[in-house]
Amino acid sequence: MKRPVVFGLLAIGAAACVGKITLKTVRDKASQDLSCKPDQIKVAAVGDAGDTYRADGCKQHAVYVCEGWDSYDQEPVCQRQ
Repeated sequence: MKRPVVFGLLAIGAAACVGKITLKTVRDKASQDLSCKPDQIKVAAVGDAGDTYRADGCKQHAVYVCEGWDSYDQEPVCQRQ
């Protein structure tokens, strides 16, 4: 009976980890696109889909959509809109 609980907790942990990786990926891309240091970029999810993010920093903003996974770089594929 403990297996469903363990698998559920693992899934939640994996989702949280992917979320942090996505935020870092968006922050890094926005840092390049906006010519702004990563620590000056704030990233927030937009909408309910969980694949769109807004990055704000250095009096600028950009929107990114993250779809898929880059298995070579081990990070989500995020494109500026």
